[in-house]
Amino acid sequence: MKKRSPKISEQVPDWVQGSRPLRLIAVIIVFGIGLVLFNWVVQPSAQFVRNVKTSYDHLVPRELEVESVPDVDSLIRKIQEATRMALEGISPQEDNKEEDEQGGRQEDRATDAFGEEAREKWRQLNPCRSRSELPGLYSRRKFVRDVEPNIQWQRVLQEYEKLHRACIQKVGPGNLSEYFLTRSNTSGCKFAVGAIPPGAGLGNKALSMASEFMYAVLTQRVFVVPTATEVPSIMCEPFEGSSWVVDPIGLFTPWQSHMKLWNTSQELYEEIDRARSGGESDDVLESWIYGVQTADPPSYTCHPGNRFFCDTEQAYLSQIPWLYFDGCIYFLPKLFSIPMFRMVLEELFPDRMALTHVLRAVMLPSDEVWSRIQQADHVFLKNADHRFGIQVRYREGRDQFWKHHNMVNKRVLECAVRNGILPGNMTGRVKPLPGGNPVCVKKQLQNESLNSEASSQASYEDLAYPKVNVTTIFITSLFQGLYDFMTEAFTRNPPATGEAIGLIQLTHDNTQTFSLEEDVQALTEIICLSLSDHLFVTPFSTFGGLAQGYGALTPWFIDIQKDSKSDCVRAQSMDTCYQLAANTFTCPYDVDLDGRSVFDVVPYIKNCLDVDVPNGLQLITANRTCV
Repeated sequence: MKKRSPKISEQVPDWVQGSRPLRLIAVIIVFGIGLVLFNWVVQPSAQFVRNVKTSYDHLVPRELEVESVPDVDSLIRKIQEATRMALEGISPQEDNKEEDEQGGRQEDRATDAFGEEAREKWRQLNPCRSRSELPGLYSRRKFVRDVEPNIQWQRVLQEYEKLHRACIQKVGPGNLSEYFLTRSNTSGCKFAVGAIPPGAGLGNKALSMASEFMYAVLTQRVFVVPTATEVPSIMCEPFEGSSWVVDPIGLFTPWQSHMKLWNTSQELYEEIDRARSGGESDDVLESWIYGVQTADPPSYTCHPGNRFFCDTEQAYLSQIPWLYFDGCIYFLPKLFSIPMFRMVLEELFPDRMALTHVLRAVMLPSDEVWSRIQQADHVFLKNADHRFGIQVRYREGRDQFWKHHNMVNKRVLECAVRNGILPGNMTGRVKPLPGGNPVCVKKQLQNESLNSEASSQASYEDLAYPKVNVTTIFITSLFQGLYDFMTEAFTRNPPATGEAIGLIQLTHDNTQTFSLEEDVQALTEIICLSLSDHLFVTPFSTFGGLAQGYGALTPWFIDIQKDSKSDCVRAQSMDTCYQLAANTFTCPYDVDLDGRSVFDVVPYIKNCLDVDVPNGLQLITANRTCV
């Protein structure tokens, strides 16, 4: 027998089945409860979804147009346009819609109102003495011709500073965390986060951030640095009227602690592959990606993955509001290999001295660090006629030091004597050998001799060893062995040339640690090294590479391999090495590049030297320390 379904009246409570007024009251109560629930739960959720969809709603055609930046003026116009949209508070999608509706670009309706009074107040709150005082310490060097001011780069920086200021003021200096967490895109700005994985030293931090900043400029992104990196504590605020500090209490950085807030590069590339394969009926990429971690699996650290350096992927990346760089490796050289950026970078840095210009403009020592640098300079470096910097690192720590320090010490001395940097008081006056580039030494001393009239009439031997008053040797190392060795060689045995040789080593901690104080002292010693006329560095060391970049120096690599037949090798460039680079393109949608060698495409990018990082790549700078 079929079971009877109850009547509707039987499903309703007795009190509702009563009189009509009671039923009406019940309906009103239920309706009211529903309205309250809607306002409390459904509507806010819907609003959040609408916000998220607005932020993520990047409908990018599968046949994406790759727009190159052909010259500096074009880059400046792009930065100015991004600034205009930020000041007006419109997203790129809304701006494109306005153009379509009104038939072209809108006239600028908003301006940057950062006047002189506001600028002076900001400078008082964010002092940076090194900005005005550091250049003079580089220009005083007698054996090195410093880099010339780059007017084009200064033009770009001036416009980028306006963009940075407009975006930070629009969002609110302390509101970036909330802006990110709510998936907002109301400012129309894009951001690049320069984070650092645990256990990275200052060399790794600064070199990776210099690369990330250069990329941020090229793509009109606001470059911000998490407080946890400690970089904001040791370097000046670089952009007047703004701040590069973000996420002071770690709400969305580091990435490893907030993985649900960031998409991986792999997820992005899978989405691109889906769109490019025509999997959707309208052949578009409907990206719900708001923030992307740029490194590749499995580690997701240190530097961007291979597909990052492709035009097509860059075109898709340009649609994403936030990019996260968990960097510890310098990758700026490979930005020159991306076709859409190559022309403007070549015009902006015809000598390929991009690293030096970025470091000296953006990554300047804070006043606390600058005071330490000045103290060391006044006491040890200021009155020297010739400054010689040596950086020695034993990567394997104390055991490697005890095994090899005697060999390394001798090689340092032999290399310095053979190349005319120090007098050969222990073995007589050793003339520079072909491996030491005697022509280079001769030209340096001819052009920058302390007594140009005397040098023009002197013999080659005198040119190689000029009679200077004071030579200061500045040593940085975790161990004191080289300092003791050089003291025995020179201080206790004064050279017959009449030169006064002084030595200084500020610290010798024996072990490397990671702390704010460690970074403060590291930056102090790196800048002091960069003030040298000649520089010796350890291969595969970002500490030495950073000093090289600040100083615009072509160093010598101390060969620390026991079975090596050479004591040192001269670097081939003022630019430091991109250590973990892939030397071939992986660009599945750029058929002209995919699988090709970077060296075949960009002739001024070369393998790093075997003594340094054989599989790395670097920019070959147009001019050399030797002039």
